[in-house]
Amino acid sequence: MKKMFIAVIALFVALGASAQTPVPDFKNSPMLLQGGKLTRLEKQSAEIKNKTNGFGYGGNSTNFHLDGPHSDVRTATNKPEFVIKVDEGVDPETLFYLTVCLRSKKGRDVELQKSSAFAAYGATGKSAKRFHIKLNYEKVADNVFKITLAEPLEDAEEYAFISVGQGSLNGTNSLGYAFGVGALGK
Repeated sequence: MKKMFIAVIALFVALGASAQTPVPDFKNSPMLLQGGKLTRLEKQSAEIKNKTNGFGYGGNSTNFHLDGPHSDVRTATNKPEFVIKVDEGVDPETLFYLTVCLRSKKGRDVELQKSSAFAAYGATGKSAKRFHIKLNYEKVADNVFKITLAEPLEDAEEYAFISVGQGSLNGTNSLGYAFGVGALGK
């Protein structure tokens, strides 16, 4: 009787653990975890744009451009959780980074690089890492990781996971997975 009781408890623990975090169907695609269910993020292919400011005297920037003023994928919480399934032996931290999207006239931009017009004279540009959000990763199953945020996100902002794989600066194989925080219209 005692062994059966322990077996039943172990079964409930195992079922409960697997029910807590669903497993994505696809690899290398971060998904929003809301109410125990996974939601696909807005997925866009890269369009890399270079912008020169003030006839070159204002420096230049290279941006990853996302079409549309906002993502239709929204989360009400400013500390959303995500799940990603990766290939065996792949460190999920090396696949993407999460960053703020800057609103532009024709959509949303993720700043990849910004340089000063006076770089030849020792001036430096601003690091695009200032917009990156620190992430924490927790293994929840084989090759499946839950992603949480170290700090809360700003309400009414747009964010995107940007791929950092091969070719991410020249636009080949570059993807953005976008979402917004809060209701539209704020």
